Amino acid sequence: MNNSLLHKMTALLLTVLMLMTLGACSSEEAAVQDTTIPVTVGEAGTGDLVLKNTYIGTLTAGESVYVVPLAAGEITGVYVSVGDRVEEGELLMTIDDEAAQLSYSSAEASYAATVATMNQTTGSTYDLTDLQLDSNIQSIKDSISAYTDNVHDARDSRSDLEDSLEDTETAAAQAAAAYQQAATAYATAVEAQKTLVAYDVLSDAELRAVLDDPENEAYAACGAVHDLLVEWGTSVDRLDSYIDGLEEDMDAAAEQLAAVSSAQSTIQSGIDSLDGAIKQYRQAVSGYRDALALAEGSAEITQGDLREETQAILDAQLDAVSVAVEAAEYQLSLYQITAPISGIVESVSAEEHGFAGSSAAFVISDKASMTATFYVTEEVRNALAVGQAVTVERNGKTYPGSITEIGVSLDLTKGLFKIKASVDAEEGALASYTTVSVTTDTYRQEDAVLVPYDAVYYGDDGAYVFLAKDGKAVRTPVQTGLSDETTTAVTEGIAPGDLVVTSWSPDLSDGAALSYETSSGSVVVTPSEG
Repeated sequence: MNNSLLHKMTALLLTVLMLMTLGACSSEEAAVQDTTIPVTVGEAGTGDLVLKNTYIGTLTAGESVYVVPLAAGEITGVYVSVGDRVEEGELLMTIDDEAAQLSYSSAEASYAATVATMNQTTGSTYDLTDLQLDSNIQSIKDSISAYTDNVHDARDSRSDLEDSLEDTETAAAQAAAAYQQAATAYATAVEAQKTLVAYDVLSDAELRAVLDDPENEAYAACGAVHDLLVEWGTSVDRLDSYIDGLEEDMDAAAEQLAAVSSAQSTIQSGIDSLDGAIKQYRQAVSGYRDALALAEGSAEITQGDLREETQAILDAQLDAVSVAVEAAEYQLSLYQITAPISGIVESVSAEEHGFAGSSAAFVISDKASMTATFYVTEEVRNALAVGQAVTVERNGKTYPGSITEIGVSLDLTKGLFKIKASVDAEEGALASYTTVSVTTDTYRQEDAVLVPYDAVYYGDDGAYVFLAKDGKAVRTPVQTGLSDETTTAVTEGIAPGDLVVTSWSPDLSDGAALSYETSSGSVVVTPSEG
């Protein structure tokens, strides 16, 4: 490289260095001139921050009644139209009541006839009462006397039967003894018969000799009938006749014993029957004596007391007839259809000369109080309270109201919770089953530190604000709460009265120099209107 070229390059380098030096000086002068950033600041304030939500709801009347006729028949008149205001008890419709009128007239006639009959019979009733009481008392006394005589007669009859029973017992003993005697003789004769069979070939003289011999077995066997055998000329045939006679004696004794036993059963049955009769007679006497005491007590009632008691009976009879009149009157009233409540007629399905059946003829709604029903999430439900204010909007008009009911269970069809609110609106201003907007406070943060919404920045490390301290920006991390379109609540990081940078600048950073006004020109954060 030659010297000329070296000089040129050196000169060029020096020129570049001079230009760079001059540029650096100019940048430093500009940096000095622009070291401060103009910003707007304001003091962090305190207050309540409220968030409102709006929901779609449905209006219903406070009370709606379907008017269904309880009587059937031809409609003779309809006196209201849809939209009419009616008062409770006002006539809405009439139904042909000819049959009901006849029933009512018949009941009234029956009532009048009953009253007339009672008036005619009252006097005679009092006159006959004393005679009836005397007659009843005497009749009871006669019954007591008759039943007392019955007791005595029954006792006499029983005594006779007891005597007869004793006689039968003697006869029974005699019959039993005769039977036993005949049976014993029969057994002895049979035994003798068995012994004599062996000696049947002997002559009477020979047999007698045998029977007279104490050493002979026949003597012992026939000893009981020895004399009889001797008397008869002892023979087996003659002994047979004797045994037959004993059998007849036994049969006769058995028949007599059976007859006596039957008589005893009959007599005992008669005694038992008389015992029952005597008991019944005694009970009857006791009952009649109680009746006599009651009748004699009734006879002592004064005429005034009797009149009072008789009048009570007559009044009861009259009440029974009155019930029939009231029932007929009620049935007649069913043909006059009246408004059960005061309100607006929302539906009319009846027409004159039509037929009244079991379907609703009118729908009347009490629109003095309207209810808005809407649905919210569980989170919102937990934030609401009964009595909380709401605003209802329909066709650009708003109406105040308050929450009256908060659903406790999830509506499975919507997956939300039902909320009801009363609406304060002039009667008839809102129609039932129309859609409205319902706005209410959903979330509230009280006594919070409040800053403008734009004063809060968000980075990777969370939310922060810039505080103005000693003319410099201080980047300050914060924890935020509720926010609306204009205001944010800060729960941690700053305190009321701190100067917060409320304007944005691309040059704003931690430590940047600031220029700002802190007097009347500063911005002070105030609570949002809720």
